[in-house]
Amino acid sequence: MKNTARSRKIMRHPTRVLIRHRSGNIRDHPQRYHINVGKRYTGGDFRKTGDSELRGGLSKRYTPRSNYGKIVHEGMGSFLEPPTHPSHYYSVKSSYGDTFAMSLESAVESDWLNYKTRKKAKEILDSWKPLPLNDPRTQDWIHQVLGYFKDCYQGKNGSWNASDLEINPNIDPIKNQDRHAGVHFIRKYYPHYRLTKKDLEEAYWGKKKRKG
Repeated sequence: MKNTARSRKIMRHPTRVLIRHRSGNIRDHPQRYHINVGKRYTGGDFRKTGDSELRGGLSKRYTPRSNYGKIVHEGMGSFLEPPTHPSHYYSVKSSYGDTFAMSLESAVESDWLNYKTRKKAKEILDSWKPLPLNDPRTQDWIHQVLGYFKDCYQGKNGSWNASDLEINPNIDPIKNQDRHAGVHFIRKYYPHYRLTKKDLEEAYWGKKKRKG
């Protein structure tokens, strides 16, 4: 039976009946829904950043416009980081509106930030070269880290989280340096660092005490 309604036409499809309006839009076409799912149904603007795959440890995928970020010359997440570390000078902020901000490390580990920004953040971190261990600035940083983590050791559950650390002034830090939280943090950037008695004596946090 011929449909005489002017508002629609019935089109036969091998697997279903599609309703095409006079505008030419197919209301339930899966491809049309896929294209407009971000903009019309979730309030975002999905842009293709690449196929779903892993390259250099970072995944490419469809990313909402609201999750786009950009590298800015503004430090963030640099607490306790070594001198000249990129986190002192760079961070990531939202490209559209003031909706988020994060450190370079957080950007790399993010599973929702756009691929291009994560890749750039990783490149900045990978290009950083630490100062020599015997550099005065590095030595002062080591003393501050040791002062901050004074008497702090790996938690009994094996965790290095601050809330799980064991605080015990009766533990010998030299003999147990592999468990010392300060040594553990320093070795993140200087893997071959060995704790010395001199470093413990020079350790401080806050304002450095004057000798004499």
